[in-house]
Amino acid sequence: MALYRSVGTAADLPAVGTGRESGTYDFKASVDPAKKVELAKDVAAFANATGGVILVGAEEDRDLGTLKRYVPMDEGRAETVTVAYDLAVAEFCRPQPVIDAVKVKVPAPFDGMAVAINVNATPLGPVGVRWNNDPKCAAWAFPLRTTRHTTHLSPTELAMLMVPEIRRAAILLDSIPLDQRKEVILLSDVDMRMGPPGFRVTIIEIDPSLTTFEIEITSPMHKPGIRLTLPIDCVQSVWRQDPTHWVVAVAGGFHGFDDGTVFVPR
Repeated sequence: MALYRSVGTAADLPAVGTGRESGTYDFKASVDPAKKVELAKDVAAFANATGGVILVGAEEDRDLGTLKRYVPMDEGRAETVTVAYDLAVAEFCRPQPVIDAVKVKVPAPFDGMAVAINVNATPLGPVGVRWNNDPKCAAWAFPLRTTRHTTHLSPTELAMLMVPEIRRAAILLDSIPLDQRKEVILLSDVDMRMGPPGFRVTIIEIDPSLTTFEIEITSPMHKPGIRLTLPIDCVQSVWRQDPTHWVVAVAGGFHGFDDGTVFVPR
């Protein structure tokens, strides 16, 4: 997963040919404002992950996964799209996620507007989408954005996302920008009592199910190339130490053995 950057102006728009669909971007050449359940599903999928942007008026190159071109709208159509997403969320999403629908003028050579639906992660989650209009027997689905696709949570996965502490930890981890995940200081509460105050790691990946994250230890005191998978619920806090370095505090300790290093949660 990657930290999503909200789109508010033309300068924030991804570039044609390089912008990519991902766990934080969903390109749509157009949408049908009448299909409110579909609109609500796409919003809920990002809200149940760690946030993202639905960019309407942007066509994906499906072979390359990149932004092929912009398909701008006039201002009247753009307003219709923003209202449709607001109504879809209000009518079909529970609890209602926080979104910010922004009309953005597309830069030259394109002429017109795109609509960015900025979706914030829901810390308490998960967000459900009402799948029918039967008040006596409502059916609900719980979508989740993973990489370039949307899946639906199984009952077992749903239970995991109901733990606010786990969602909070995942959102905190995902707040570290991609280009600043190579020199993260991992601070173990066991280390604080028994030895050095921490060491440097690279955060490789956060599991889409929000249960684990993978690191590679890069401190010179350890053998190179050591990769470990840690449970997300061991994360206590995340903060920016300076403009380019972050600290992740975890509950547990690292122990070295002849055949490698292991992490033992506390």
